[in-house]
Amino acid sequence: MLKSVFELGVRLLHLTIVTGAQNRVLSEGNRIRTVTIHAPRGIFYDRRGVPLVKNIPAYRVTGPCDKQEACSTKLVSEEETQALNLNRDSVFLEHDFLREYIYPYEMAHVLGYLGEIAEIEISNPLYTYQDYLLGDRWGRTGLELANEKKLRGIDGRELIEVDAN
Repeated sequence: MLKSVFELGVRLLHLTIVTGAQNRVLSEGNRIRTVTIHAPRGIFYDRRGVPLVKNIPAYRVTGPCDKQEACSTKLVSEEETQALNLNRDSVFLEHDFLREYIYPYEMAHVLGYLGEIAEIEISNPLYTYQDYLLGDRWGRTGLELANEKKLRGIDGRELIEVDAN
């Protein structure tokens, strides 16, 4: 009995005094989650002020992550999110936007299109996409590519305090 109380006391001292600072840093890292707030992409207008594209609210589904932290991302509409019946423990939802072209056949050659940035493009030093994340979309052709920096905007961040639930 005395031996187990002594072992418990030694373990308590070790956890609080010896590794206390390290455990505090680890617990703070688990307490705060950073969520990206994606900026809506810029809109093209014709000469009369009529929009040629629209941004439709959607969700970016991230996860589940494997041990190497390679997470899969998928962009879905609000209706598809409800139909997926997601397990909130392993999947995260971020607000994002889908791009809808008002005149897809008439203006495709001028406006171009968006494509998801690939991992090889992010890791290749010839490309300068340091501020892009896996799953982001960028202009592949046309005005979408020519005006990429202006249209993209700057994503924000939100810190969310989480608990065990």
